[in-house]
Amino acid sequence: EVQGNSTYPFAINGLTDQESGAGVYGYNSASGGKSIWGETSTGFGVYGSATGGTGVYASDSSAAGTGQAIYAKNFHTKGAGILAAGNNLNPKYLTGGVGGSFASTNVGVYGYGNNTSKSWGVWGRSEAADGTGVVGAGNNQAASYLIDGSGGAFTGSNTGSYGIAINAKGTGVIGVGNNQAASYLIDGSGGAFTGDS
Repeated sequence: EVQGNSTYPFAINGLTDQESGAGVYGYNSASGGKSIWGETSTGFGVYGSATGGTGVYASDSSAAGTGQAIYAKNFHTKGAGILAAGNNLNPKYLTGGVGGSFASTNVGVYGYGNNTSKSWGVWGRSEAADGTGVVGAGNNQAASYLIDGSGGAFTGSNTGSYGIAINAKGTGVIGVGNNQAASYLIDGSGGAFTGDS
């Protein structure tokens, strides 16, 4: 056991000048074991800082579900799994808890799907029978949604949702209700909506 004090606050101080080296290295060969464990009552269990590099870097070579580069879980019923903020902002969060909360002066959350067929930049899903897949609010408005749920619910001062198709025969917005198949004009339109009534 190694302990720090007010004179020597670092219980363990590791230093290397090698690019491929590590100031501190931990290894555990047991299944489900931890190579490095950090714990605190009010501060940071693990703290990383960098002025030009990366404060904390995580990598994993396992398939999804068998391993994760980063695994975050908050055990409180109203806790937050991940809080992240850019542009020198303080993190924001929902009082009811959130899996991940991100803040920025530019883009709070950025999702990117590459040119692989059927990739998604952002995927939203709620498994609740009355849940909402994606909720978005602009113009500093409070979010509005249907009590029975929906795929997406959007709120704005002037425009709740905006859709545009760039192709000459594209359709700006397609909406389908009553479990029907989508129907739209082959020459395109501003919006195409289908339902039983």
